[in-house]
Amino acid sequence: MFKRIALCSLVVAMGSPAAGTQAAHSARVSPEAALSARVSPLTGVAPMDIVVRAFIVPDALNRAVTIVIDSGGYYSSSVAQLDGDRAPRATDVTFRSVPAGSYRITVTLTGAQGERARYLASAELL
Repeated sequence: MFKRIALCSLVVAMGSPAAGTQAAHSARVSPEAALSARVSPLTGVAPMDIVVRAFIVPDALNRAVTIVIDSGGYYSSSVAQLDGDRAPRATDVTFRSVPAGSYRITVTLTGAQGERARYLASAELL
């Protein structure tokens, strides 16, 4: 009798694998977790290439990612269209021969209803 109760308790505690998988896929990602990025290098001697890699959690609402580099004296941007939850998880943009300056790098994830998330970084080229 004890073995049956223990076995039933174990099955109930584990839950159904299919139910757990379905719940994980239907949950929405918070804006803070939907986007992160890596900027390389953060410091260097100009002119230098700056590479921005945006990491985006796939979501059916994702439409575009915009990457901007701005120092006041130099501005460049790139927009990549996203195919919702079928889009790649990473998007790379290389800004070539960036001149000296203090740069603000902005990565913006846009969805069907507008801005979903934003990532900010700064870089200094001497």
